[in-house]
Amino acid sequence: MMRYGHAVETKSLSEAELRVLEAHLSATESAMSLAEARGYLAAVVCAPTPVAPLDWIPIVIGEASLADAENADRIIGFVMRLYNGILATIDAGRPVAPGPATSDDDVAAWCAGYLRLAQTDRRWTADPTGVELIIPVASLATGSDLDQPDDGTPDPPMSAEQRARYRSGLEDCVRAIDLYWGARRVPSSAAEVVRAAPKVGRNELCPCGSGKKYKRCHGTVH
Repeated sequence: MMRYGHAVETKSLSEAELRVLEAHLSATESAMSLAEARGYLAAVVCAPTPVAPLDWIPIVIGEASLADAENADRIIGFVMRLYNGILATIDAGRPVAPGPATSDDDVAAWCAGYLRLAQTDRRWTADPTGVELIIPVASLATGSDLDQPDDGTPDPPMSAEQRARYRSGLEDCVRAIDLYWGARRVPSSAAEVVRAAPKVGRNELCPCGSGKKYKRCHGTVH
């Protein structure tokens, strides 16, 4: 399956590091929650259009995080390792969606993160099948039954039965989305990169903390 970029061999985040990252995200007003970040990054991996780390990192950790250079390096490193772990998990065919023991709130946050990325991708939102495939994710994110005719009336809340069905099928749903877009991705050199934040110059240091220039690191997805 064609995918933008590749999983970097890196050590998984320890439980202690995950707690540090979660605490930072929770304390940063504009940042995502850890559950939301996991869903967002899963969508970055599955999306039809490449998104550069330079663009999604401020969305995940919050713009204010970047003002504290010393702490930003550590947090960006944690987030990049989280992303690489999700990428490796999806490529290996292991479960990436929240499991049955996950709380409803965390499932909704994961799905909200996934949906947030999808809504910024014009190829995704313009594709009827792509939109249809994400209905279970969007329904779990919003709590509404979105599998309804678009007749201009408000969408009703999901029933308990529908919520349970979408939750139990969430992993299959994410896999179906990845397979669908995997067959339709174009080489990154020909793709329009999703812009989600101001771009850093290609000769500046990459925000992933590698110490390399952006053009020699994650800028290669352009």
